[in-house]
Amino acid sequence: MPPDLFKEEFYERRKYLIRNRCQELLMGDIIQKLIESYEENYGKNCRLIEDWNAFSLDELVIPLKLVEKEKLLKIFHRLLSNFNNNRRGLPDLILYNDNRFFFAEVKSENDKITEDQLKWHDFLSRLGFKVELVLINHTKKQIENKKKIYKPGSGKVTIKFGYSTSKYRGEAIKFIKKQRTYFTKGEGKEKIYGATFEINENNVEKIYKLLDYTTGWKTQKVIVNGEQMKSGALRSALWCFRKKCMENEPLDYCEKDDYTKKHLKSGCKGIYTMDEKLKNGLEYGEWLSYGYVDTSIQKWIFNKEELKSRIKELIKDIRLCPLFKDNNIWALVEDLPSKIDPKIDKEWAFISANYEYWFWHDGKWLNTLGDSNFPGIHFMIGVKKLTSEEKDAILRFPMNL
Repeated sequence: MPPDLFKEEFYERRKYLIRNRCQELLMGDIIQKLIESYEENYGKNCRLIEDWNAFSLDELVIPLKLVEKEKLLKIFHRLLSNFNNNRRGLPDLILYNDNRFFFAEVKSENDKITEDQLKWHDFLSRLGFKVELVLINHTKKQIENKKKIYKPGSGKVTIKFGYSTSKYRGEAIKFIKKQRTYFTKGEGKEKIYGATFEINENNVEKIYKLLDYTTGWKTQKVIVNGEQMKSGALRSALWCFRKKCMENEPLDYCEKDDYTKKHLKSGCKGIYTMDEKLKNGLEYGEWLSYGYVDTSIQKWIFNKEELKSRIKELIKDIRLCPLFKDNNIWALVEDLPSKIDPKIDKEWAFISANYEYWFWHDGKWLNTLGDSNFPGIHFMIGVKKLTSEEKDAILRFPMNL
């Protein structure tokens, strides 16, 4: 077993090898590969296998016979992308017969559904698996509370179109007829073609393809969860999710900053696409918007109503992403104080018009360049929450000693 399997860098060091192996298994005989590997390694000491005799070889190949290879490989890929974190939260049971295969999470009256479990349930649901919640000895109130937080899966999109002179009309009709949910209404030039898709990894490309075929058509209609929506708005809402699917990225792709690769507190980079200043504020504590410096009291005043209104506007566009959860971003907003006084709130500094950080230390203002000549409160335009490293760097300047 690789010594770094439980470390984040395990995947980064081997991601191309892992992707290649997954592709090899997808194109080959995965059952035969499992049998060969089992026979070659049976009985060897492995931390991940507590008991080689817990399941027979016949039992181990059952999922490979009942489930599409692509779905199984996506599960393996998610596990390997961060094994230490993603090994937690898998459903308790796998249930199957000759025709059905699904997962079940079992909870007694005192058990809580963890965030890791919700992530796995969401992931499996988006792959098309059924995930059941089995509640034992629960009261009606406990059951209702569980239902409130247990909502795997996402919405549905219906795309309809009618007559068009577009050269792609024939291809659009041919494509939509292949869909399991294909339907028609009317006859002749009044005939409407349509299909409904659950928003998940298996369908996102189908949705985009049908939108591509019918873009600009007067007869195109997009219905999302019962409400009509512009096709461009749907594209915008799903573009980040689509990119993740196309590049076969792990689940935490959405939670990482593209540049720093650090985890975002909001858990969603897509929401910041149209508002970099919001990202700088919520993620890095740098506020130049959604508030102002009150020069009369020398404090930063947050305009939380404006901030909440902006977030609601952004969420409206991205809410259809199956991975999006808004609880983190609202928690960040609630944690913000109504006002900040850098003289008292020592971790905060003012930002000046020439973009210097000024913080209060030992009865005087200091900036990032080692200057203690504070230009005055009227020159301040924002605030920044400084890390201990940033403050230490300021204090190391000779002029500040």
